[in-house]
Amino acid sequence: KLAFVFASDLGTLGWLEETGEEFPYSLSTPRPSAFAVTIDGQVLPCQKPPWSHLTAVDTTSGEIAWRIPVGVSESLPAENQNTGRPGRASALVTASDLLFIAATDDNRLRALRASTGEMLWEDSLEQRGNANPMTFLDSAGNQRIAISATDELIVYGLRD
Repeated sequence: KLAFVFASDLGTLGWLEETGEEFPYSLSTPRPSAFAVTIDGQVLPCQKPPWSHLTAVDTTSGEIAWRIPVGVSESLPAENQNTGRPGRASALVTASDLLFIAATDDNRLRALRASTGEMLWEDSLEQRGNANPMTFLDSAGNQRIAISATDELIVYGLRD
């Protein structure tokens, strides 16, 4: 059995010294104590990525089964976009070895193979998926995945 942990790693501010000089960086979200710079409208933490990751831990041994960055920074060159992105929600795991996560600020819902972390599918959301995905059976007995994306509720159907 695996336990899944989504975590952001944005560092913390140790101290701030006023110099009177213009400073190109700003204290900003996702944490007030994190340094960030804005490039093409996207806030990027000022430290080496990944800035978030999803980790699967074997609950029997305590060993890490797999760890992957979650989220992309599209304003960076294609080969450097897999940075992981800050987020606040967690993942949903189904009995059929699927894991769904929409926690990051790059506005995507992702489906992974829970046992390996392999990316299976992703869809762009109009707004941030700022809640844990949920699952339910509709009146016909079909499994659905739903995610709250800011002020919308988006529902997907799963294939057999």
